[in-house]
Amino acid sequence: MKHAETLQTAHLVSESSQTFNLLLAVLLNQDPVLHQPSPPIISDLFSCLTKYGISLDGRFSQQTPFYNFVLSSATSFPLDTFALVCKYDMEELASESSRYLLTIPLTQLTDEHCATMGPLYFRRLILLHNTHNEGLKGLLRAPPNAHGPNGLCGAASEEGHFNKLWNSAVGELWWDGPGSIPVSMLQAKLEPLVDQLQCEDCRYQMRERIQRLLVEWTTVVFAEL
Repeated sequence: MKHAETLQTAHLVSESSQTFNLLLAVLLNQDPVLHQPSPPIISDLFSCLTKYGISLDGRFSQQTPFYNFVLSSATSFPLDTFALVCKYDMEELASESSRYLLTIPLTQLTDEHCATMGPLYFRRLILLHNTHNEGLKGLLRAPPNAHGPNGLCGAASEEGHFNKLWNSAVGELWWDGPGSIPVSMLQAKLEPLVDQLQCEDCRYQMRERIQRLLVEWTTVVFAEL
């Protein structure tokens, strides 16, 4: 008795093997740990899903393995990834990935980025940066607190020197562009001011002001869209 032959039909697809494997992983809700995320790969995946009529809704939420897959691309390619998720109106990913844009000057935005993300998300990104910049202005505006007179310091000339150091450092920071100042740069610019002061009370007030500023700026840096 002969065994019946099993006929297999081959279907050709235009996608690369990597893109199609990712498509299957999305459909099966599998962890894409073996794949390296990048904007071109993610773009091909989104296009593939759309091409085959597969809704993106819910497949890239925080509860899915592909949420972190897409988000991990934002650490290395923040603008490209942000524009891409905005194109497909992925609110959660757009909000989370926008955190990586706060230290990037808006001058790095290209026409392609703006066209991809669309006018709504572009406007929200501009507002986020403006709020971010105004937040830093407010934090930098107040100099360190003055201390009471002591044996070394207290004259108006000393207080003027104290404030002059602070204002000079603030001016340099502002010249560099507030939206592009990470916490580490803020710390590196301000901490040397302590060594330029002779009075221990002044040094204490300067350290306290810098530490308070760094903590406050951290909360602003991690604001979201």
